[in-house]
Amino acid sequence: MNEHDKQPTTPDAKPMHLTQSSPPTLPVAVENSAVPANHRSFWAGLRHLFDTRLLVVAVSTFIVICILVTTTWLKPLIGTHSTEASWGELEPFRVYQSEQIGNQSLTSAIEHDYIQKINKSAEQNGYRLTINAVTADENRLILLYTAHTDRDSTIPGLSSVKLRNVATGKLLSNSPARLNGSPDDQNPKQYYGTATVRLNQKQPFPREIAAQFQIMSSNDRTASGVAAANASEVHYSPTLLLHISLAPHFQRQQTEIIYPNRTITWSAHTITLSRVEISPLEMRVRFTADEKVSGDLAKQLWLIPQGIISEKGEESVTLRPIGSRLISENPYTFEHVFYSNLLDNPDSLQLVVKPRDAAAYEDVRIIRIK
Repeated sequence: MNEHDKQPTTPDAKPMHLTQSSPPTLPVAVENSAVPANHRSFWAGLRHLFDTRLLVVAVSTFIVICILVTTTWLKPLIGTHSTEASWGELEPFRVYQSEQIGNQSLTSAIEHDYIQKINKSAEQNGYRLTINAVTADENRLILLYTAHTDRDSTIPGLSSVKLRNVATGKLLSNSPARLNGSPDDQNPKQYYGTATVRLNQKQPFPREIAAQFQIMSSNDRTASGVAAANASEVHYSPTLLLHISLAPHFQRQQTEIIYPNRTITWSAHTITLSRVEISPLEMRVRFTADEKVSGDLAKQLWLIPQGIISEKGEESVTLRPIGSRLISENPYTFEHVFYSNLLDNPDSLQLVVKPRDAAAYEDVRIIRIK
């Protein structure tokens, strides 16, 4: 998705003309033999004094006007552009912020320093895995890692990632970690990536995590992120185990819950935006279909998510969708998941959806969340 910056319109500036008034008329001593010489000197000195003061006032006024013009008319307009925050030592991970893989939640977390530096490594048999940093909230956890090999091969990616809560011994999520990344442009033996998991809400928030990684390497120099066709050219590292502790402030960041109860109707169907959950790393919107519709038909009434328009002052960004799911315990309810910029403290959020059976662009619906 593209970001949409709203640019304020600059008011028409009228040129300022500086005019210098003629000096006031002063009494002038007439050259006359009847007037004493000392009187003529007095009037000449007085006139010179007034001319000097007038010149100083005019110059001072001109300088003040120039300063006002420079600082008021020529200053940058707020909102016309945004400055990217520095990622510091995490700069190599910025490559994932593309139209294809761009993790807007991770970008927001790093720009607001909602990130914990780890920099712990495990190494075996010529393979090394480093956890560079982590960010988390009640709903989601994102690991930033670097994989490296000393072998004469390239790293197309990781074979597997398993994250367990040390207190319970259970996996943090019922679903596999979502992996993104790519090899270093300058060093194909090094790989930068992210691993994202949706936390299991039925488990306590993890304070200690045991992370298991297995790195995949390939002798095929053209693999470029895809496993080589010949299985003999693919190799796997031993399981690399790392233990990390999460910073307490991740658990203190509570999820904001909103109940908009806004309805959309089309083709005699009614669907209600019933619940919205917002945390630093994700936004989840839940729709409930009209119960007069059968369960099977309710599935067909899913809305296609287009994005969430988030506005802060003069800035606007469209948060992209991550995925959708049907709520198993309620056949009439389904949910869409989006990236989040809650840490920006947006002024307003508007959801953009399109009915699945709608063909025209005019059928796109915009629903205000807050």
